[in-house]
Amino acid sequence: MTNSLDFLNGKIHYTLINGDWWFRVDDLCAALKIDAGAQKKRIRRSQILSPGGSKQTLQVGEKQSRNVYCINEKRVYMWLAGVQSKQPDFVKWQIELADMLYENLKGQLAPISAAAIARKQEQERIAKLEDELSKDPRYVELVASKQRMKGYGRRISTLANKQATLFNSPS
Repeated sequence: MTNSLDFLNGKIHYTLINGDWWFRVDDLCAALKIDAGAQKKRIRRSQILSPGGSKQTLQVGEKQSRNVYCINEKRVYMWLAGVQSKQPDFVKWQIELADMLYENLKGQLAPISAAAIARKQEQERIAKLEDELSKDPRYVELVASKQRMKGYGRRISTLANKQATLFNSPS
């Protein structure tokens, strides 16, 4: 069964299919006074939106059904957030949507930023220490010894692999 709701002086047809609400894109675009064809292309080309866009059967008359392009509720808000419309009420709704997203997601990016800043500061401290220590001949010898040790480790590993291959190969 197809339902309708009033949205910005337009009627939006929608239906429930397998537990998901689907909204007719043509109706939404008409209410927003935007090009439906361009918006359908935008939905189809988007990796995020395209899983939520498809043709669905909606009842358009009393006894008439039609396959029409729809977007599901899971993706409709993301699509609407990016729509450019000059409808003042819609712009207010987009601001409210942005505020809701902020309230639900705030603080999730800050820890990443803080960790990235701390890492950069630590890299700068290490670079400064290395620069200062590189003037000390004992530090230079320590670094050279560590490099030689790594080389010995790689050589031992290579020889062990060759030896294992020789002794484990079928005769």
